[in-house]
Amino acid sequence: MGTRPADELVLLEHVNLLCEEKRTDGDRFMLSMLRTDQLKGLINFEKALDRNIGLVLVSFLNEAVDVAYAFRLVHAMAYMNQKGRRYITLEELQQGKIEAINLPRIEINGERGYDLKGVRDCTYTKAIT
Repeated sequence: MGTRPADELVLLEHVNLLCEEKRTDGDRFMLSMLRTDQLKGLINFEKALDRNIGLVLVSFLNEAVDVAYAFRLVHAMAYMNQKGRRYITLEELQQGKIEAINLPRIEINGERGYDLKGVRDCTYTKAIT
């Protein structure tokens, strides 16, 4: 049984980011969108070094919305546990119920994408897990 790499591994001067990218046409991010190895990988990455941050980048795309957010998996899981459920709604992300970075839509070489500058400048504090 092999492992598959994360969607993005970004090594910066003061922080290392491991990112899993997800897309939904609904109004919530569900923990079940991540495979077990992705969940474990993001959690273990955070535990390995203080400078490591495991992020989920989720794009909400449907007829009503086209937005994306980045958030730390450990923060999201703590919030979900507090609420007794396995999902976070788009409205909760928009209201700042957990720390999240809005990823603005941009165009890159004629292709639609998201501006990841906020992720690069991530200065989150470590979650207590």
